[in-house]
Amino acid sequence: LTVDACRRVTEAGLAQLRGVRRLKLVKLQCSGGFLSLLPQLEYVRLFDCRRIVDTSLATLCTASSVTLSNCVRITDEGVHLLAGVRRLKLTRMLVTDDAFTPHTALEKLHLKSCPNITDLALRSLPSLTVLAISACHRITGSGVRHLSSVRYFSAPHLPELDDEAVK
Repeated sequence: LTVDACRRVTEAGLAQLRGVRRLKLVKLQCSGGFLSLLPQLEYVRLFDCRRIVDTSLATLCTASSVTLSNCVRITDEGVHLLAGVRRLKLTRMLVTDDAFTPHTALEKLHLKSCPNITDLALRSLPSLTVLAISACHRITGSGVRHLSSVRYFSAPHLPELDDEAVK
């Protein structure tokens, strides 16, 4: 189900989506409290949901896949709450390395235009098999080099990488 820029859709309305397993929300105007009423969600994509807050993400810790794009009120703590998620995509998020400390279950990570993430974040992801990084200029070859479990690696727009990173 996709809800895109529907200004009149409220938290009460979204809370009625009890059977939905896949949800894409774009430019949602509510705080995300309704997510706690939807524990069955498996795939969640939030784009430009500027009122969604960290605590809204707690229920999503059992989701298979979460995408957060330009959700400006989500901090490191919100990403911490997603520790059980296996696939995570972050785009234009201001989270830091601290967001990834407990992510031992994370298998697939896509980062795009996340300026505060450095090599340190990658060191705390032991289960990672897929890594796609784009325009995260604080990630260098030394951060990628130790990721022996990664089977798929993509890094367009990352001039900081060197030959050692792609071996």
